[in-house]
Amino acid sequence: MPGKGKPLHIYNDLYNLLMEYFPDHRTPGGFFDVPGFARDLGLSHETVYRALRHDSLKIRVALEILRLSHDRHPEMPLYWENLIRFALPEFKKYSDGSASC
Repeated sequence: MPGKGKPLHIYNDLYNLLMEYFPDHRTPGGFFDVPGFARDLGLSHETVYRALRHDSLKIRVALEILRLSHDRHPEMPLYWENLIRFALPEFKKYSDGSASC
């Protein structure tokens, strides 16, 4: 039935960031390979889908993404500054302003 169930693909800021930093996890159709990415992170695909649906990351998931990024793409790795808004969305509101995130 149209309009029922979960969307096949979620396009938001987190999805776009992962597409940019993990080009090797793109499908031939140009989508992000969530099951393959989750497998490489050592996480369940539902954990990654949940993060994408909510456009947010648990700290543990963010850390695994950072590790994978540095292992697989040392020429263009992700840093906390790239992920902090997904892991701690209120960071800037309660920051003293000295952080560059």
